[in-house]
Amino acid sequence: VSFVAGASVNMGTATVTRVSTGQLCIIGLPFTPAHVSVTPASQFTSQPTNVAAGISGQTGEAGPTGCTTSGDVWVQLYSNGSLKDGLNVYVTLMK
Repeated sequence: VSFVAGASVNMGTATVTRVSTGQLCIIGLPFTPAHVSVTPASQFTSQPTNVAAGISGQTGEAGPTGCTTSGDVWVQLYSNGSLKDGLNVYVTLMK
C-alpha cells in the first residue's frame, strides 16, 4: 500500500497503512483535510465494487479500528457488499 511517485503532491511524510481487510488509513498528513473523495481505478471481478472514505473526527466521523485519530483519512473497499483487499483507488484530499 503506497502513494504513486509523481502522482502524489503535498503528502509530506504521510503513510498509507492497511488496518484490516479492505480498510486503509492515511496518517501523518502535513495538513488537516477538510474533504476526501475516493474513486476506484478498477473494478473487483465480483460486482458491485463500492468505496467509502472519511476523515476521523470530522462531524463525529469515526474511522475503522486503527484509524481513529482526528484528521486520519480512512478508505474502505467493498466487493459485492464485503470488505476486500486488492483494489487500486484514486484519493483526493482538500484542505
